[in-house]
Amino acid sequence: MASAQKRSPSPIEQAQRRERVGVKSSSSGAAKRRLSHEDERLLKQILVKPQDYIDSEVFYEDGAEHEIYDEAPDIQKPDTTWYHPVMDDLSGTRTRTVKSSQQVILTAAEERVLFH
Repeated sequence: MASAQKRSPSPIEQAQRRERVGVKSSSSGAAKRRLSHEDERLLKQILVKPQDYIDSEVFYEDGAEHEIYDEAPDIQKPDTTWYHPVMDDLSGTRTRTVKSSQQVILTAAEERVLFH
């Protein structure tokens, strides 16, 4: 089964893309509508710094956007309340009783959402 290799845009292409942004259709590639000036300003502010992501073949499958954003299960966030006091206590001279935090075990479906 041969699949077309999608390439990542070059740094020059990424910079050119920041100049004017439209919302594109996944099928035709033509802009359906322009972003509002407010949305465009916000997007330009976000894109000032390079955005890191890991490209995946899943992004190019039919219905990927619906599957990723609409069908994904809610994933319980781990309890990190213990972390902040540890970072605040740089001297290490105080003794502290560490409360046990509840461990979050991911289901197979949650792992696929996060790591697929």
